[in-house]
Amino acid sequence: MPWKASGNSPEGTVDIVFARVERIHIKDDAIGIDGKIDVAKLRPIARLGYYDYTVVNEVFEMRMPGATAAELAAWKGRRASVAPDMQRRLWYHRRAV
Repeated sequence: MPWKASGNSPEGTVDIVFARVERIHIKDDAIGIDGKIDVAKLRPIARLGYYDYTVVNEVFEMRMPGATAAELAAWKGRRASVAPDMQRRLWYHRRAV
């Protein structure tokens, strides 16, 4: 269930919404032959802060140095047995991205 909290500052307000995505709709031509979403093709807009925004034009891969095979599988969204401390690291990183 979405939860919304409104700010109460004399300078202005900020709303923050937490929700779980249950379904997305993607055009077939935005899915690559590997089955992954082609983010650069979609060119999503992201807010940077202040009045600044950006568009994703390029995607690159960065692997974790020293990660085990199970940890790398978890990064790809595959089910693998991953230690609880690594699950937390993955969750925090995904939240920050």
